[in-house]
Amino acid sequence: MQHLASILLVLAAIVSSIAISLPIWASHDGDKKKLELVSATVQGRESIGLFGACASANIDPEKGDKANLVLCGQYTKDGLLKTPKDMVVSQVLAIVGAVLALGGAVLCMTGRRMGSKIASVLALGCMIALLVVFPVVSLDDENKMLKNKGGAKLNLSVSYWMQLAAAILVLGGLLSCFMGDKKGGKKRRK
Repeated sequence: MQHLASILLVLAAIVSSIAISLPIWASHDGDKKKLELVSATVQGRESIGLFGACASANIDPEKGDKANLVLCGQYTKDGLLKTPKDMVVSQVLAIVGAVLALGGAVLCMTGRRMGSKIASVLALGCMIALLVVFPVVSLDDENKMLKNKGGAKLNLSVSYWMQLAAAILVLGGLLSCFMGDKKGGKKRRK
């Protein structure tokens, strides 16, 4: 069970790290629009992440090659991409949760079960808090800013669901860590 807990916690840290780095926590696919001037169909897509946002457009002309235009940027205090409310809280919770999951895995591999359990419980707490704070506060604020600009509402996307999967992996690692203590026999002391 010790190895299973370590594997699940390492996987949780990897999945969480990937989710943190991708700018697709929330997104919206625009409607296809026909542009008569250039005889092409255009479809836009907007997405936001914890550290920045992207906008893209797929251009499909009637004659010639298709094109894909992508613009990405990082959040700033005074600029085109203003940081949504409490996004810093989401950023900190995401990073701390991933680091604690990895710390829990290392502690479990080295036989420090109590430290592993504490780190895993804290990692799970951070991940659950992130899964609540991001949609309720940060995404809501971003949608309000977009509404004021006439933009479409963003919906939760791939990275958010990857973070949920990471939280489930931490929970699995934590449960297998607790189940490992239920076995009979002598406990090893260090």
